[in-house]
Amino acid sequence: MNGDKPLDYGRALVLAVLASALIFGVWARIAGVTTRVTWHDELLSHLRACGWSSVGFENRLQRELSESPKSAAQMRDFLSFRPHSSVASTIQSSFETPHLPLYYALLHGWYRIWGPSLLAGRAFSICISLLGVVAAYAFARRVASERFASEPVGMIAAAIVSVSPFQVYHSQEIRMYGLLTLMSFLSSAVVLSAGWSRRSWGWFALLTTFGLLTHLIYALVVAAQILGAIRLHRLRPALLAALISCGIAAPWYAQLLQRRPDPFHFALAPIETWRLLLAFVWSMTSFFVDLPFDRWSIHVEGGGAFPIGALFVALILIVACGACARRGQLHPVLLLGILAPITLLAADLLAGGQRSAVPRYLTPAFAGLTGVFAIWISAPRDARWRFARRALGVGVLALGAYSSCQPTTDPAWAKPDVGATDTREILHILRERRPHILIAEGTAESIVTISHELAADLQVEGSILRRDKADLARIFCGESSPLMLLRATDSVYAQVFQPLQQRGLTPETTFQGVGYVMLEFNADDAPLCQSGE
Repeated sequence: MNGDKPLDYGRALVLAVLASALIFGVWARIAGVTTRVTWHDELLSHLRACGWSSVGFENRLQRELSESPKSAAQMRDFLSFRPHSSVASTIQSSFETPHLPLYYALLHGWYRIWGPSLLAGRAFSICISLLGVVAAYAFARRVASERFASEPVGMIAAAIVSVSPFQVYHSQEIRMYGLLTLMSFLSSAVVLSAGWSRRSWGWFALLTTFGLLTHLIYALVVAAQILGAIRLHRLRPALLAALISCGIAAPWYAQLLQRRPDPFHFALAPIETWRLLLAFVWSMTSFFVDLPFDRWSIHVEGGGAFPIGALFVALILIVACGACARRGQLHPVLLLGILAPITLLAADLLAGGQRSAVPRYLTPAFAGLTGVFAIWISAPRDARWRFARRALGVGVLALGAYSSCQPTTDPAWAKPDVGATDTREILHILRERRPHILIAEGTAESIVTISHELAADLQVEGSILRRDKADLARIFCGESSPLMLLRATDSVYAQVFQPLQQRGLTPETTFQGVGYVMLEFNADDAPLCQSGE
């Protein structure tokens, strides 16, 4: 026994806390993943990973729907691989979206192992998100300088990522934002590491290349890292590595911009400045808490409500950033946390957009804010305020854990972003009214997205734009009286309502919301049925 090494209780405690964070993270990410409503962008990612282009998938869908109506169960067959597809076809199809191909290519490989399904795609995101918890621990240890104990800082950072409702939410959808977070943590950890060797800048170049091939906004992470390298006197190797990465990614960016010259769409949906600023702060707080803000809010003059939770977390972040700004060695971390959101906010204010109000576009700031927050909580200076800091830190982590445990699939901050509420309303009406026919107009992905969530006995027919008046007569008569138009355009409404109004046929009941309208007609109505048209 005397020859045994002494037990390191501090190390054991670190491992226990990190293991607990991982266990909670696994539970929070798995809970509800099978019941969460699929939204359009998830299916878009799935189809790209399966090698489908928009044109090819649209042609297949319309061809098979024109042959016969399909049940919702049969529509799930559309989630399979495109015949003879490969990683090359996945990369080719990814340029139809304003995103880079790495995530789709990795998801394609995952599907080759586990099979193409929406559940498998979400499992891939969960695995990436859990790797992000471990990467946050490694990153925060690099952030801590000689003045701080690196183990506690790493533990706190891992706990933040584990309980973050923002990370839990994006771990349950088939999108690339978890991978973007992982690359941000790993590449930033290399930049902030104590030593800097050829191996270090090689890893930095590799990880930066992966990040640049994941999403366009990763360029903001690279910019912050280069500025941080100036402070750390590592500008030359970091800049060289970044230039190599940009050179590798340049052909992909050129291909993307050639096909999508306006990838960010900054000026499509301008909103009032005060509303943009409030939404920006609200989006930043989504990294840490997600409460029922309709109950925890104050009325803002001019309309709308501002969450008290946002004020609470914003105050903590302001204090934390102020504390870090007074310590020169923490400037790189602070840059990682503020450069991306400030850049997006400035672009929105100048161009009239609202990208800075959408939480997922602020993902590049997550790594830096996590490091700032972790150090602020564990900083040994100012012993008089140490207890208050840790109490506030524990409070925020507890609120984050509480938010992640809530049995909701639609976070308060995500509802205006992804429109999941409208999808749930559509599904509720379809299941309650039990229509025999669902007519969807719009993209093929929209049709499959909704039908994937429907009961097996509901049937789906093709776009009404491809149907004549004889088909309308068959639809409006007999058992096929209910009609839903999904994401229909004004021309579709005119094509449907004009012949009905001419014959005096009006709907008995109308359900209408954002993106859909459902009509019910009396099957005994004669004007259309007897016309034979």
